[in-house]
Amino acid sequence: MLDKIRCPVFLIFPKHYYSDTDTSNRGSVTRKWVFFHVSVLQSIAGYYQLFPKSPLVCFWMSYMPIIILRTAEAVEAFISGTKNMEKSSEYNMVHPWLGTGLLTSHGSKWKSRRKLLTPSFHFEILKDFLPVFNEQSQILVKHLQSEITKDFTDIATPITLCSLDIICETTLGVSIGAQKNSESQYVKSVSRASDLIFVQIALNWHNINYLMKLTEGGRELSYHLKILHEFTRSIIQKKRKRNF
Repeated sequence: MLDKIRCPVFLIFPKHYYSDTDTSNRGSVTRKWVFFHVSVLQSIAGYYQLFPKSPLVCFWMSYMPIIILRTAEAVEAFISGTKNMEKSSEYNMVHPWLGTGLLTSHGSKWKSRRKLLTPSFHFEILKDFLPVFNEQSQILVKHLQSEITKDFTDIATPITLCSLDIICETTLGVSIGAQKNSESQYVKSVSRASDLIFVQIALNWHNINYLMKLTEGGRELSYHLKILHEFTRSIIQKKRKRNF
């Protein structure tokens, strides 16, 4: 929901957004847009002050209503039923990267995917991955310990890299060493693709995928998605050859 609040800011200052997210370097890592982060926090604070007792806040971004749930009771009422299962249009921006799996699908397809994947998250199965969790967490802790002497530490990047290491090793069975080598091409492509999809979501006229492909950012996104998909396919092919 925080990302949605950023959208009006981007519509007002699109030029500044592009200047802060220079796409000239395809190997660039994630930028930190302090200007927009501050604007988001100020916007949220403003909405809370306007409606201090409301369990939810709604505002309009162009033709779309944006709802912010403020209390646990409001969240429970929203997610307890099956009526609100359809994903918002922003998820369409992720389809070229992630396809229509459990995260991005809805309806009968979502139900079938959930039924298929639920056993994978059984506690007994997750216990087998504890060594991976522990190993990667220890690397994260060592990195954070080197930061304790600083006045300010950005924990988003190291936690993201740790999560990426854990996800790749537990789901693909491959150690990519993102925390130890954040400059690898795969890590850079994950970071940059995330940035570009965020831009696409923020700028309404990019929300249609075929329009995005006509832009410089769209072409760069295609470049990084090709790298990510080739990596995944190579892992799958290796496992097929080994097991069959």
